[in-house]
Amino acid sequence: PEIGVESTDIVLLPVVDFEPIPAVGVRGRISLKDRLVDVTVGRFERIDSATAGGLVSLNDPWQAVKNEARQHGHQLIGVKVDGVIAAVALVGESAIDTLERGLAKIETLELQVELLSGDQSERVDRIGIEASSSGLNPTEKQQRCEVLAQSGRKVLFVGDGTNDAAAMGASHASIATAGGASLAVEAADLVWYGRDLESVADGISICRDSVATLRWTLRFAVLYNSLGMLVAATGWLHPVFAVTLMLGSSLTVVLRAAR
Repeated sequence: PEIGVESTDIVLLPVVDFEPIPAVGVRGRISLKDRLVDVTVGRFERIDSATAGGLVSLNDPWQAVKNEARQHGHQLIGVKVDGVIAAVALVGESAIDTLERGLAKIETLELQVELLSGDQSERVDRIGIEASSSGLNPTEKQQRCEVLAQSGRKVLFVGDGTNDAAAMGASHASIATAGGASLAVEAADLVWYGRDLESVADGISICRDSVATLRWTLRFAVLYNSLGMLVAATGWLHPVFAVTLMLGSSLTVVLRAAR
């Protein structure tokens, strides 16, 4: 009512000065009744520290909504207009169907899975990954990946949000979901299409097989050609027979790579 829009109205207005706020939400200004109104949409528990204006007391009408969000593991989103919380929203999500099977398949590859999330601990605990951290901002995610890399680990980061881009850059390799934020897709080495977590484990297995094939091929080529040169140096290898052996070597390498 203070800004002249009834609660039953649906108003579509252009946004100017739009900008994302890392680990919080988005902010912009809209033109309403010949004046610019600041609007911020983001996580309720962080939105006050990211915008101008007076803080809203937590002993407010939103307390019941906050309790419901905490109870059901939902994310509480606040809408702040000219420095005052004007509305809140509860955002829920469901885990992908293949989460348990995918994690089990990844564990069979002897990989350690760790969850780095900016969500509240109540939501993170519902996923059921033992090694998990909640309430992290983009810098903290990046620092965790750097610590793992410095300890000698090979880090593969899988994410979908703008807040994951920094951590992707700090990892040895990264995968972004196709439906994720554009910044994450651009920062990632690979793009994951679909919602089947088992495909991530399959991709790792294919990569391991490919690397193993390349290593075998290199060892074979070095050993084969070294022996051939030694035999040729003794004068026991006829040139025609040497050409035949070389063709056999190349054919072996090509067929091995074609796997």
